[in-house]
Amino acid sequence: MIAVLLSTLLFAGAPTSLCLQEDATIIEVRVHGNYETPDSEILRLADVPVGAEATDDVLDSIRRRLMGSGRFASVRILRRYRTLDARGGVVLIIFVKEGSSASELPDKLMFWPKFTGGEGYGFSAGGQAALIDYFGYGERLSAYATYGGVKQVCLEAEVGLSEFTFSKVYGGVNLSRRFHPTYEKVMDRLDAWAGATYQRGWAQLGVEAGLADIDYEGLEGSYFYFRADATVDSRAESTIPGNDVRLYASWERRWVGAGAIDGAALAAWSGAGDYSVDIYELDVRLYKRLFGHTALCAQLFYITSGGPLPTYMKPFNGRETSVRGHETGLWIGDRMAVGKIEYRVPLHSLAKFYRYGIHFFADAGTALDYGQGFDAAEWRYGVGCGVFASIAGFGARLDLAHNLEGSFRVHFGSGFSF
Repeated sequence: MIAVLLSTLLFAGAPTSLCLQEDATIIEVRVHGNYETPDSEILRLADVPVGAEATDDVLDSIRRRLMGSGRFASVRILRRYRTLDARGGVVLIIFVKEGSSASELPDKLMFWPKFTGGEGYGFSAGGQAALIDYFGYGERLSAYATYGGVKQVCLEAEVGLSEFTFSKVYGGVNLSRRFHPTYEKVMDRLDAWAGATYQRGWAQLGVEAGLADIDYEGLEGSYFYFRADATVDSRAESTIPGNDVRLYASWERRWVGAGAIDGAALAAWSGAGDYSVDIYELDVRLYKRLFGHTALCAQLFYITSGGPLPTYMKPFNGRETSVRGHETGLWIGDRMAVGKIEYRVPLHSLAKFYRYGIHFFADAGTALDYGQGFDAAEWRYGVGCGVFASIAGFGARLDLAHNLEGSFRVHFGSGFSF
């Protein structure tokens, strides 16, 4: 009786619009983007069934008919309701780009060199190719390969989905080989992943799932993972930002099989046949414009786990992206904390397409095993200065750091780490 009364009250007090169904009937069709083909001809080719429901299948069939005519390089179809309560029917908006898709290939296919690297894994050079919006869905298909410190071949795909809940879906597969600086072993790795993001203004939410298969000179390991993350990023210029902030937080669950590297020991530790572990990451970056275009930049990075990590998962400290002045991979752990502060002084005009300047820095960091408290942590420090330069998106940085223990070390990297 109470349930009946509650349901009656809820439906009686609900707005009328919530009790009404959407009207997806096609009542009008508009055409945009054409300059040679008349609207009437496009509508004839599209053969839009006015009065039908604007389902995904109907829209796909319209698009196939237009692309099959050979007159258009791309076709996009949007659905728009005439009223806010979605009861006034649907207007289809057809966006076309004239010209055959084959003739558009040179404009949509891009090639450029790729340079990456830093201390630890070394520099790598290669090339990348990307096919952008070739099929008219706003997609980006790319492939790249590098040789050097990291040898890899990677295939990636992403599609923008402005009409849907997610802003972008993406996926990829990567085959790589590198030399691990801490364990001094060659690591072969195969990664595959897929994910989606939702972005509004500075804020972005993301989810990703994937798998990794690792081989350390005969010692094999693999795991599956799922990650959820959130980012707030106000920066328009990463080299010399203004008064900006970037916040990143993530949670990740990894499932490690008992047959993997350290898998048996970890399974015994957890009391289960398989082992899973949660990993949490926090990255806070603050930027403050000071005199002229100089900027004071600070970063706090922390990563921790809900249990001991397999050997190949442990983060390592002591390189250009963490605490400078120390040997790469000098110490590792299940948790890592790093604090960095830099004062960047650009020596170029911000109107130029190239960047160069000097910077001064101070770093501090530590790595901890699972269960070890910060009171037992061994903190390491580094201070120094360096130069940076970038042109057409390719950057390089050279740092001279002192570890406050009596020795200097030179670090190099491709661009700023934060």
